[in-house]
Amino acid sequence: MSTSTARKWLDYRHLALGWLWIVLAVPSVLWWKDSIIWVILLSLYANAESSFAAHQAKSNRTQETKG
Repeated sequence: MSTSTARKWLDYRHLALGWLWIVLAVPSVLWWKDSIIWVILLSLYANAESSFAAHQAKSNRTQETKG
C-alpha cells in the first residue's frame, strides 16, 4: 500500500465505517430475528452516527488548518 493510498484511507475511514454499519443493519435484522431487534438497530445507529460525526469533525479540522 503506497503512502498516498494509506493517507486517503486514514482521511476517509470514518465515512467508510459509517456506511459499513448501515450495510450491516440489513443482515442484522434478517438473520437475528429472534433477538431484540430494537437493540440491534440502536447499536448499529449509534455506531454509524459516531463514525459520521468523527468524519465530519475531521473534515472541519482539515478545512480550518488549510484556511
